[in-house]
Amino acid sequence: MPQKEVDRMRKLSLAVAFATALLAGSAHVAHAHTAATLVVDDDGMGDIASCNNATPTYSTIQAAVNDAVSGDTIKVCPGTYTESVTVSTDNLTLAGAKAGIDARFPRGTGESIVQPSAGLTGVSLNADNLTLDGFRVTLVSGDASGIYTNPSYSGYSVVNNIVDHNTFGLYLNTGASIANLVEHNYFNENNASGAASGNGIYSDQGIQNVSIHENKFKSNDNGAILIGYAGQTTDNVTIDGNSSKNDASLANLFSGTNITISHNKGNGNTGSGIRLEGVDGVLVQQNTIKNAGYSGIAVRDSEYGQDPTNNVTVTRNKVIGAANDGLDVTASTPGVVSADHNTLRSNGNDGIEMDAA
Repeated sequence: MPQKEVDRMRKLSLAVAFATALLAGSAHVAHAHTAATLVVDDDGMGDIASCNNATPTYSTIQAAVNDAVSGDTIKVCPGTYTESVTVSTDNLTLAGAKAGIDARFPRGTGESIVQPSAGLTGVSLNADNLTLDGFRVTLVSGDASGIYTNPSYSGYSVVNNIVDHNTFGLYLNTGASIANLVEHNYFNENNASGAASGNGIYSDQGIQNVSIHENKFKSNDNGAILIGYAGQTTDNVTIDGNSSKNDASLANLFSGTNITISHNKGNGNTGSGIRLEGVDGVLVQQNTIKNAGYSGIAVRDSEYGQDPTNNVTVTRNKVIGAANDGLDVTASTPGVVSADHNTLRSNGNDGIEMDAA
């Protein structure tokens, strides 16, 4: 064989060998990482088997978050973590000492407590598919929330957390691509002085594809759930199975489309139990509102530049002992409310008041 052809064959063979090695290396890299569990203990000692073991480990949550890669779990032992945590890596699970344990019911001592410095958010979630499970987030002050979710991402699971004594509890904002879940949390007395004070859950940057399911709210002075309006999209939201006691309202919505509010219980709300304004396409069904300080269910005209309030269905609810009306409609859109099979009893004024003047 001529030398040129030999050289050409050698070069070809080397190129094929190099490409094969490169592909093999790429395949190796793609499968190199097996999901790991990183352990955090405030004394810097512990491991997966036991937080009491004398194995050096992370002493701050943020340090573990910084080292984690997609798919990892960060196990946080009981203790108090005086830090503000920011998560910017997709597909992480932050598991507190009470992960998997419903926060609505007593669950003893041994919490993983996040308590940042004044004016800082407790936990900020800034990536897709993040889970925050089993923490207590408390004593956040100033213009900050206990927990924040970024509207540029989705797939959040905020579950089994106690969120108490902050300026406001959860600053909930999401994208729509992946379903978002807020479940089995306890929002208690989030009334510290600051912007958005007094809300258990507050949103004004848009929420989409969200389930707010079976949470407990108590004594949040501006409301259990407040969805504000700032021109962003709120769509496909379900608020169901929640309880609200002595909050200003159970649900106060200033915007939204395709909303379901069902099977919730409100008792002793200081304003109206459920208040709707600037919404279009809302089903309010099978809720129980007792002893509201104003009306049980109120439907209002838009006042802040939103689209007109429209297409509200109110069915099979119980409103008992409201200081004003059971169902109080002042929205002026013709046919704005369809109401049927509601029980409206022992309310201070009318069972149903339709006043579009």
